[in-house]
Amino acid sequence: MRIAGLLIFCCALVLNALGEDGVRVSAGSVNEYIATLNQGPRAELPMRVVAMVRQVKPGERRAAILNVIRAAIAVNPAATTAVVSALAREFPALAPLIAATAAKALPAQAVEIARVAAMASATQGEEIRRAVCQVAPELCDKIVVAVTQGVRNAIPPPGGGQASFPPGAAGGGPPPPYKKTQ
Repeated sequence: MRIAGLLIFCCALVLNALGEDGVRVSAGSVNEYIATLNQGPRAELPMRVVAMVRQVKPGERRAAILNVIRAAIAVNPAATTAVVSALAREFPALAPLIAATAAKALPAQAVEIARVAAMASATQGEEIRRAVCQVAPELCDKIVVAVTQGVRNAIPPPGGGQASFPPGAAGGGPPPPYKKTQ
C-alpha cells in the first residue's frame, strides 16, 4: 500500500512539472484527481474523466482539463487516446488544448492523439494540428496526415448530425427519381 501511494505521488510530481502551459496547475488538484480516478474500473476512465470536467465551472475548465488529463495518464497511460477522444467530443472548443496537453505528456503518441482529437472534434482540425505540432514539431508531417484522416473520418456530432450534400451530388441528398425507360 505504501508503494502504491509513493508511486502515485511520484507520478503526480512528474506530471505537475509539465504545467508550463500558462495555466497554473496545482499538485493538490492533480493528486485529488489521481485518487478519484484510481477508485473505479480502468475501463470507465474516459467516462469518469468527462464527468469530472462537467462538474467544474465553465471558467475553470481549462485548468481542470490540464489536471484531469495528467491524472488520467498517471493512472492509465494506455487509455490516453480514449480519454482525449471523450473529452474532445464533449468539449470541442477545447480540443486543441486537450490534444496538446496529452501529446506533451506522451510525445510518442502525439500522432494518434491528434488523429482521435480530430475525429472527435472535426471543426477544430486546423487548431488541433497547430497545437500538437507546437508540442511535437519533429512529428508535424505525420500529425498533418493524421489530422486530415481524423477530420475525414469524423464522428458525427451529438444529436445525430450528418454531413449533408446538395441534391444530385455524389453521395448526398435524396436519390433522383427513378425513370422507367423503354
